Amino acid sequence: MVRTFIGVEIEQAVIAEISQELSYLQHQFPEIKWVSPENLHITLKFLGNIKPNDLRAIFTLLADTAVFPSAFAVEVQAINILPNPRHPRIICAGCTLGSLELVELQRIITEKCATLGYQPDAKPYEPHITLGRVKKPSDACRLETILPDLNNIDFGITDVEEVIVYMSELKQSGAIYSPMYRVRLAQDG
Repeated sequence: MVRTFIGVEIEQAVIAEISQELSYLQHQFPEIKWVSPENLHITLKFLGNIKPNDLRAIFTLLADTAVFPSAFAVEVQAINILPNPRHPRIICAGCTLGSLELVELQRIITEKCATLGYQPDAKPYEPHITLGRVKKPSDACRLETILPDLNNIDFGITDVEEVIVYMSELKQSGAIYSPMYRVRLAQDG
């Protein structure tokens, strides 16, 4: 079985900006499980553990790029708590400009994956970059007090030019994400 998800990469300049803020947050909140900078991405669809033979079906499914939107830009801004500060589970960077395109891309991928038996997520899709995961709500209680300061951060713009199928290997040191298949989005012009 291969633990798999579909997502998009974040450009290095944006990762560098996020990394600076992550350094501060890691120091202030060591009890939160922070994502390493090389693993920062935007998830479109988590598939879970799938059989290696089923990977070919996923690759074929995504190869039909005619239904995908053209390449677009995403602005990454602010640090949020999902689902909300009273019930913290995920610390993330939000996506503003380009979020509607991400929602549409995610909808198309979800519909395609449903034809192979992968169920849609129960909750509505909210584009974001996961920065950290909260194990216990008490670990993030102080984070709410500095949240207003984190809402004004602009991490920059990243271009979404391809969709990637990633393999996620869980190690004691943390997850390792490896691209297995890339689908290039159409370029405007």
